[in-house]
Amino acid sequence: MIARFPKKITLLAAFITVSTIAVVLLMFYNYYQNAIANEERSSALQALSAEITLYDEQRTSSALLAAYSGDRQWVRRYNAVKVDLTRAFDNTLALSSSKAVHDAAKSTEDANAILVEMETKAINAIESGDNKTAIAVLNAHQYVFQKNRYGSGMASMLKLITKQRQQEYEAIHSRFRNLVLGVVASLCLGAFLWLIVYRVIDMWRLRLNSEVLKREKAETRIREMNAELELRVKERTEELQQTQDKLTHQANYDELTGLPNRRYILNHLSKVISDASEKHQFFVMLIDLDYFKQVNDTLGHAAGDELLQQAAQRLKQAVGSDNIVARLGGDEFLAVSEIAAEGFCEQIKTNIANQILQQFKTPFILGGRTYNLPISPSIGIAVVPNDGSSVEQIMQNADTAMYAAKDHGRNTACFYVPEMKMQNKDNAMLESKLRSAISTKDQFQLYYQPQIDLASNQVVGVEALLRWIQPEDGLILPDQFIPLAEDTGLILEIGHWVLFEAARQTREWQDNHNFNLNVSINVASQQLTQKNFFNTVEQAFQEHGISSDCIGIEITESSLIGCDSISNQNISSLSEYGVKLSLDDFGTGYSALSYLKQYPFDYLKIDRSFIATILEGNSNAALVEGIINMSHNINLKVVGEGTETLQQCELLRQFGCDIAQGYYYSNPLPSHELVKFMQIWEKPEVQDLLRKAS
Repeated sequence: MIARFPKKITLLAAFITVSTIAVVLLMFYNYYQNAIANEERSSALQALSAEITLYDEQRTSSALLAAYSGDRQWVRRYNAVKVDLTRAFDNTLALSSSKAVHDAAKSTEDANAILVEMETKAINAIESGDNKTAIAVLNAHQYVFQKNRYGSGMASMLKLITKQRQQEYEAIHSRFRNLVLGVVASLCLGAFLWLIVYRVIDMWRLRLNSEVLKREKAETRIREMNAELELRVKERTEELQQTQDKLTHQANYDELTGLPNRRYILNHLSKVISDASEKHQFFVMLIDLDYFKQVNDTLGHAAGDELLQQAAQRLKQAVGSDNIVARLGGDEFLAVSEIAAEGFCEQIKTNIANQILQQFKTPFILGGRTYNLPISPSIGIAVVPNDGSSVEQIMQNADTAMYAAKDHGRNTACFYVPEMKMQNKDNAMLESKLRSAISTKDQFQLYYQPQIDLASNQVVGVEALLRWIQPEDGLILPDQFIPLAEDTGLILEIGHWVLFEAARQTREWQDNHNFNLNVSINVASQQLTQKNFFNTVEQAFQEHGISSDCIGIEITESSLIGCDSISNQNISSLSEYGVKLSLDDFGTGYSALSYLKQYPFDYLKIDRSFIATILEGNSNAALVEGIINMSHNINLKVVGEGTETLQQCELLRQFGCDIAQGYYYSNPLPSHELVKFMQIWEKPEVQDLLRKAS
């Protein structure tokens, strides 16, 4: 039937339809290209206007800053911006299609040229060191007038650009409206012709619908069944994949921090070792958080977990996305990074390792509260392949370097060198000797350093200082073994011995020499966290029959960080019992003023680092005097530690310091030598000399 239908009408309808569509597409494309070109030009002009405004502000501010500061950096900045501004003006003139816009841009450029001439004069004055002339030029009436003229030109240019853009838009809109009307007329004619064709074809189409519908229904049902089956297979596959991904993540990532875990990083390290060569090296950093156990013991495990999470984020930020950091367990982390074969040591020291150290200088926020914790990283670095050909060797050597970093005062990074293994052996030997000394108690000895009342020149107390006399090595000072004792927990037994020995010695002095001295002992943070610590102190007093004011307790600021309820209760009980409490090493901690307000201290001991510089400048002396005055205002007595010269003692006396302790008066002395010291000190002729000296 379609073949019998007049072919001329069909062909005419098809020709008109196709021609109309082609013309419409061609015209639309032409108008679209014109509109895009005009829009891009207008947008570029507006963007250039914004750049000119910005560059002008930067140029003017650079000239003013150069004039007022005399800094030649701002002169260089001015010259750079001046070039950018000239380029922006040239581009604006090139893009201006409207004479009005071109004239406004040209007028603005002329004003800019005058401004540049005046600013160049100011810049030349700055170059010759005559800042006053430069400031006068930039504040002159003529300069302000040209700035206003320049601003008016810019405003006029922006207004003309906006007006030109609106006119072009309206012209395009008008042409588009006419085009639409023509298209509608053409489409109406084509539709009429096609309506005739459609009416004839539709009659024959209905005869075929029955068979076609049956076939389509069958095909639709088959497609629906296939789609449903594919959906079920896809959902099941996704469930299996999610389960697999979850299991893989749990096997390779730490649940608390989200970092790769020990299994993942050791497998990665094994691949790194196999890929490494002299020209393709890697470094492995073993990172241990210093004093983390102290935070766990004082603030609790929940705070410790939160700290580990924050530490993980800081480590990720420090090592960067190109490197990998993992949590081995506890407070230990491992970072692996590729390095250049040449100069890698300097690269690490100045980049990643220092970035890690820097990240831990900011306070931690735990439970919504900010803590200035002494948490710092000790970093041991081993290089692959130089420091080992197996995972075990690299890990062992990085661990050795990490302990070397701790021995160097913590909060630092150390590269592995073979000599470190010998140091580890020495530390292990020292720990073994320390355990043996604790078991026998006969290698420890207390030395006593006198504390002098600066007003009366009387010895009012002594500080008990621990000495270890090792049979093979001789005298071992506290700074050599106390950190080891704190790390291993042996400090609790040592502190117990010091407490009872100080009480025994006090009793002996009272019985044999009639000494009435307050003996101060140092207490570690681990002792304060013991539930029975106060009971132990009370037992020592009762066992040796001394009163509570005979023994004083010195507590460092670092011991008070994040004090838990047990520590607070021990401190309160000691104060109520009558034990004199001293805040030791004042000024070297983190929250000293808050501690003075929070805890019932009787004495404040100014750290020796302040006393050592008290004569070096007015600011140092003023700081010490301020500490003394502040302490007296809150009813604290002040002890100046580390006094080594008469001038230091005299200045402390002038500031009103109560007590001095240091080598000027006496070194720490064993008990029998302290007795001799006291006997000589109390002689009238010695007191006369002291009064004359003061």
